[in-house]
Amino acid sequence: MASLYSDSVLLNSDSVLLNSDSVLLNSDSVLLNSDSVLLNSDSVLLTSDSVLLNSDSVLLNSDSVLLNSDSVLLNSDSVLLTSDSVLLNSDSVLLNSDSVLLNSDSVLLNSDSVLLNSDSVLLNSDSVLLNSDSVLLNSDSVLLTSDSVLLNSDSVLLNSDSVLLTSDSVLLNSDSVLLNSDSVLLNNMGPT
Repeated sequence: MASLYSDSVLLNSDSVLLNSDSVLLNSDSVLLNSDSVLLNSDSVLLTSDSVLLNSDSVLLNSDSVLLNSDSVLLNSDSVLLTSDSVLLNSDSVLLNSDSVLLNSDSVLLNSDSVLLNSDSVLLNSDSVLLNSDSVLLNSDSVLLTSDSVLLNSDSVLLNSDSVLLTSDSVLLNSDSVLLNSDSVLLNNMGPT
């Protein structure tokens, strides 16, 4: 199975550094803390350059990705969350990308206001629910997800059938981090 062939792996109760040149997260460096997660990747991950997943903030960029929430679950098999710029704010989630999905110039989803500015296939969905407390984007075509995306002020669920943060699933919490290319669990373990 595709394991984390890493140049160096540091597992602390407060920080986890995964520096990998191989299959999972195809990353140059991955820093997983109980409070912050940095995924820096050069391949088909959420970002081609870097992904920063914090328990308190979420920014999804094609060059950098920051996922801000109390809990973020990214489970997918293909390409998700690609857009020129998408800001989903219930607490705050910025998804910024230059790729195929959301083919939009800018999307701002706030708890008080929603700005959808697109030139192409934005929100080609079967149903879209935008609330002040939650945002549900569910589509069968080129939307945030192939299947469904739930963005809440307390949680962010990105679920798709294409290729995302992991080949199988990734759970990023303030207290636990699951990186599953086949299966890897890093949960505030003591130094090894």
